[in-house]
Amino acid sequence: MKQLLENWNRFVLQEASYRQVMERFGSSKFLKSSEFNQVDPEEAKQKILETVPENFDVQEKANYLDWRISTFIKTGKYEGPSAETVKKYYDIKSDEGSKKLLNKINISDINSVEEFEEIVYNAEGSLGEKEKSRKEESTSGEGQNLVYEDDNWKVYLPETKGASVALCRGPDPDGKQGKSTRAKWCTGVMTRKYYEQYHQPDNPLIIFISKQDPTEKYQFNYFGIPLWRNQPEFHDKKDRSVLGTEVFSELNNIVANLEDKLPERVVNKAKEFAGT
Repeated sequence: MKQLLENWNRFVLQEASYRQVMERFGSSKFLKSSEFNQVDPEEAKQKILETVPENFDVQEKANYLDWRISTFIKTGKYEGPSAETVKKYYDIKSDEGSKKLLNKINISDINSVEEFEEIVYNAEGSLGEKEKSRKEESTSGEGQNLVYEDDNWKVYLPETKGASVALCRGPDPDGKQGKSTRAKWCTGVMTRKYYEQYHQPDNPLIIFISKQDPTEKYQFNYFGIPLWRNQPEFHDKKDRSVLGTEVFSELNNIVANLEDKLPERVVNKAKEFAGT
């Protein structure tokens, strides 16, 4: 009962606050700004109300409209921001991990619609970079990109450093992770930048994981990197070359038949090795 009473009192106060804000549309300052800027006050009111997101509660409406009316009184501009932009601002503000991206968290500190839109735009850009970085470093399974599977092997083209790290530490995205099965590849170390050097659109890292024994894994890169004179690298999990071995021939034949998944020059290079 006490909680119900508290909620009711809060609702009454919020409604009262909202009514007080709405009354500002008829205030002398609002009407004087309309007259000075040769704007019809009723049109200005309707345009401002159109910028309020439909799903806002009474408190959010009061908070936003109080600011928006104040900016109209100061600038005489009644258009914008869009309801979508307003919602984005409040969504970012309500997220503890993201609100610090707003240059001004208190909307009352923002002086104009243009400044408001710029703050939201910059925060969105920062969020995009933050999400991109999160995905790049995520080792939870994102970007591992399984491109081929048969009875013996799974073949991956890791799209992010995090995916490369996850596949390296293995034994397999579907299996149990553990240090004892970690491959000794430099491309599987988050703090080093070898993944970015090795994995290129026309020369991707290719990781093979055995289905019979997920601790058995291999990493191929057909054109290498300038640091190692662009020599091809075909390594087991201990980072030892398997070129010329039976397992190399088996895995290379898989690559030679992945025309729809791999760059043409990689497939052609695999066919060259198959023919030697």
